[in-house]
Amino acid sequence: MCPYIWTHVNHYPPYNPDVKEKGNDMNTCNYLKKFEGTATLIRLVTSIDPPICASNDTVIQQRLTIIDNGAVSLISTARNKEIIESLNFDIERSVARDLIMKIARFFSKPVDNKRYPVVGNYDLTITNSDGISYFYDGSLNNNYTIDGDNISEYFRSILDLPQLLVFEDHGRKKDLLKLRLSSVLDGALIELDVKEGTLAYRSQKCKLVINDEQEVKAILAKYGERILEGRKHSSLSTEIWNFMLNAEYSYGEDLEFGGNTKWNSHYHFLDELLKEIRNLISAGLSTYIFSQDKSLTDISGLTNYQELCLVESNDLFHPKWYLSCDGISVNDYVLVKDESGSIIIGQVVQMKREYGGFEVEGSITHIIKKL
Repeated sequence: MCPYIWTHVNHYPPYNPDVKEKGNDMNTCNYLKKFEGTATLIRLVTSIDPPICASNDTVIQQRLTIIDNGAVSLISTARNKEIIESLNFDIERSVARDLIMKIARFFSKPVDNKRYPVVGNYDLTITNSDGISYFYDGSLNNNYTIDGDNISEYFRSILDLPQLLVFEDHGRKKDLLKLRLSSVLDGALIELDVKEGTLAYRSQKCKLVINDEQEVKAILAKYGERILEGRKHSSLSTEIWNFMLNAEYSYGEDLEFGGNTKWNSHYHFLDELLKEIRNLISAGLSTYIFSQDKSLTDISGLTNYQELCLVESNDLFHPKWYLSCDGISVNDYVLVKDESGSIIIGQVVQMKREYGGFEVEGSITHIIKKL
């Protein structure tokens, strides 16, 4: 089959399989033949085999057209053929010719095309100055290089379109660069910044900044995709929110949305995220207190913490955390309230400090008194 594309240059002749091998003229489909002449236009159609769970805004197909006069067009569509992205812009003619000629040079020699795609395939049309077109196809797992450059990465970089598939089964990864998470209830703010390599925490009484580039990168890399998914379930502005989230990515628009973690199962990842952030803050504070580590560069108001006690009792279904009171130590016996509100006796088996707010796991009550 000749993968002829009939959507851009309307003077192309229709494909006729009977003349496929008869020569190189306007009535021939030059399918997988070595390119000849001076290239003036390329059109690359890349199609992905969509996963079953693909959402309506998952890109399934891209159509990239570049003309030697500098015109560039990119259309990205979803499974239902809906256009997700449509771009038309001009680049320098010299840049356009360079991109077109790199493709033409690559396909002017035999190319080992993998023909049985697993995740997707491409169809390429190259047209020369005589109006003769050449056609190529293959699967989206080819590391094509020319002049030492990966062609796919070269196109993404020159066109500043990191989302391009080109000849691979993925575009450049969309990285989460900065995350800002604020609590609607108490106004506390957490900010992670990859460029600065910092974790900043601010509340009305407390402010600290921890420099830990490796940990910050790891956290943002882990939750970048889950935040993109969480945006689809953003609560209505008329509903009660207990958090606001702003995310900046390596390309595309910033995300900003809010919701209530207690009412929406799609925000459960925030519990995990906040636990990792708390652990990073606690580790930074411990290092600062015991060794004056300089990674904690800005620190103030450290009285804004909660001392928590894990209490164990035969009258509790499982050990439970309570806010401490003065003079409490591990192994002390205390009076607390159980799940139903009844006063019971328990024993403190563990103690820890929690800095700041963002308690999304439920309310914590005070120990009534030490026995």
